[in-house]
Amino acid sequence: MIKEFRFKGLSPQGKLVQGTFTCSNHKEAKDYLKRLVDKYHLRVQSVETKKDFLYKVKMPMGKTYAGKQSAFTKDEVVLAMQRMGYVDFSVTPVLFNLRLKPSVQDVMMFIKLSTNMLRDKMSFGKILSMLSEEQANPTMKDALIQIENQLKQGAEGREVFMRFTDVFGRFPAFMLGLATRSGNMTEVFEATNKFIERDIEIKKNIKKALISPMFAVAATVGAVVYYVVKIFPATAELFLKYNMPLPPMTKATLQLSDWLGKFWFYLLAAIIVPILIIWRWR
Repeated sequence: MIKEFRFKGLSPQGKLVQGTFTCSNHKEAKDYLKRLVDKYHLRVQSVETKKDFLYKVKMPMGKTYAGKQSAFTKDEVVLAMQRMGYVDFSVTPVLFNLRLKPSVQDVMMFIKLSTNMLRDKMSFGKILSMLSEEQANPTMKDALIQIENQLKQGAEGREVFMRFTDVFGRFPAFMLGLATRSGNMTEVFEATNKFIERDIEIKKNIKKALISPMFAVAATVGAVVYYVVKIFPATAELFLKYNMPLPPMTKATLQLSDWLGKFWFYLLAAIIVPILIIWRWR
């Protein structure tokens, strides 16, 4: 995901220099900062990454309000709270900030709403501002805010949207960036939405077509396991009863059958539990 960084340093004349930029990861940020240093001969003193902080404010009437705020340091959030007149509050950094990628439905909703607002002759900057305020997904919300800020600063639309391919998807990001340069943004947005809808429909049809083969594979695996655990041992024990030597493959299969008979519960749990965890996480 795109992250925002802030650097502080000194110019060759000894003046304080400060700036912000966005990159996908710390490696890209390091390379970008190196290019700035080489170009302007800066002496960087610190580099900070924008993080999320949780705050709780206790009101005079006894109510407590909680929320989340992005900032480069904890002191910035504390200072903002003090400026708003709050006295009894606490600010803690988010330890595990797992930001999930927005769903395809979130992207489609953004494009549909943007299309309708563009038809009403609303400016794209205002659209981004309004939709970012109403966006529930934090990743999508930050992406819209950053896109709005970068476009206001004069950045080229296609380059801006292509930085957020992990949010919108590669093709939608390319088309949305292209729309900012076209003479009719509404038509490009509408065409992009139709493409996403058709793509979703194709994926649904593929999933439906794969359901029957998956059941067939599951039934085959179940039959093989039942044979190894139940039927095969009963047959192989006839050889053991008369002390007949077992072939190597038969002996190995019998050992596998014994192992499955003792530990089948753990094996089943090892398969089902990760699936349940991933499903609940999604």
